[in-house]
Amino acid sequence: MVLNNINADARMKVAKVAYALKPWNIKVYLTARFSSPIGIGSLKRSDPYDTEVISWWKTKTHESYHLIPDFSGFLVKANSEGQPEPQNYNRSHADGANILADALTPNNGIVMWRAFVYDQNVPDNPTKQAYSEFQNLNGKFRKNVLIQVKNGPLDFQPREPFHPLFGAMPQTSVMAELYSGVDSVYWMEPKWRKIRGSVDEERFELVLSLIEQQEKSTEDWRDACLLYFQTFSNKSIPDIYQKPQHDLEFYKNLIYTFETTKPNIP
Repeated sequence: MVLNNINADARMKVAKVAYALKPWNIKVYLTARFSSPIGIGSLKRSDPYDTEVISWWKTKTHESYHLIPDFSGFLVKANSEGQPEPQNYNRSHADGANILADALTPNNGIVMWRAFVYDQNVPDNPTKQAYSEFQNLNGKFRKNVLIQVKNGPLDFQPREPFHPLFGAMPQTSVMAELYSGVDSVYWMEPKWRKIRGSVDEERFELVLSLIEQQEKSTEDWRDACLLYFQTFSNKSIPDIYQKPQHDLEFYKNLIYTFETTKPNIP
């Protein structure tokens, strides 16, 4: 289970969550920004070939295992939605992933490096960019790196073709990123409620409020999709599925504003 961003204070809280999840044999990962050596470590660069950067990742990884003995590794999002990337230093995704993989290797940790990449300055069509950037790196990633690929080449569209990276990197471990929609949120909420008392109450209530918001938005998304495709099929929604509460025009006019007040939680 991937919990949060990596920083010294948060890891103390993550250690408590990891302990609470241990009876269910759930191990935790942390999301890590590629630029963490700059933002957290106060280094001037995050170049994966820089010896100071390499040392920083090894030190922080060692600290993580000291706090969380069964820590599993990192999930990294780079070159997407404004996130920094190895290409800032003329390095490849393999270079960026491998520096974390090497830091995790002594403890058998794993790096999940997301292939959901797009850059408005790159001339490729967004549906082609992941293939263009990753396929030629086949075999260049460490054995403990998993390339996380969305089911389709765009972004969880209701209908889109199979992602071309599946089957195109036979010498690299590739994992699927799937979206199960509202059912996953229905599953998540009672699980979270069960750990009440294992984390501080303020944090518990904040996360619960976010889960409840996500549940409502995924219900709206599901219902909007059903009604939209119904305009083409002209068929009634089968009785085994929950019926939308409103008509399509209602969902087309929805405007979401999330204004959850965030408490001062380190």
